[in-house]
Amino acid sequence: MVFAARAPAPLSLGIGRERAAVGALPLPTLLPGYRDGDETKLPEATLGALVAQVPVAKGMLQRLQEAPPKERRRWWLWGLLALAVVGLAWMARALMKDLASAKPGAP
Repeated sequence: MVFAARAPAPLSLGIGRERAAVGALPLPTLLPGYRDGDETKLPEATLGALVAQVPVAKGMLQRLQEAPPKERRRWWLWGLLALAVVGLAWMARALMKDLASAKPGAP
């Protein structure tokens, strides 16, 4: 496994990330002039102490802004469904009022 990093040290390795994108690339893409066996010449990465990180709770608006398009579309569809249910409830209430106020012998 080869990790390519451009940021200055120290680096951290995040594990267990939800919805992590696959970032697998062929070695010649990462190392120009790569030949078979060159990976053994690369410096070995070492890990320091394991540090648990507590995720920061995000607000609804921030989660929607950071969501990928597929998830954002899902939020919009659920919102439209909720709005449609409210509209149907309002129409049912209005219909019940009309039926209750109708006189019993009127057409």
